[in-house]
Amino acid sequence: MERNRGGRPRHPGILTPAERRVLDALREGGTNAEIAARLGIGAETVKTHISTMLAKLGLSDRQQLAAWREDAAPRGRERLEAERAKALSWCRERAVHPEALTRRAIQIPA
Repeated sequence: MERNRGGRPRHPGILTPAERRVLDALREGGTNAEIAARLGIGAETVKTHISTMLAKLGLSDRQQLAAWREDAAPRGRERLEAERAKALSWCRERAVHPEALTRRAIQIPA
């Protein structure tokens, strides 16, 4: 299994087990502080997991995240092709050459 910089094996799913726990708690409702108290973690940790999931999944708010289902999400090549099409569309709308894009240089909004 491939290892990341932290030395842990990468999780094979879209979401990590910790993100999955936060998502399950988010679906039950509550603020970040309430979710944190239920899970026994910090509110900032909950905020970080939610932000990471929103970015990973291309969602814009907590309601979309709560409604998201992994079985409905595009996988593998289909997901990459959808992301590429979205980036190319963004470039065309703004007259930016696609080669000028990097993940760090320009953040493409969802």
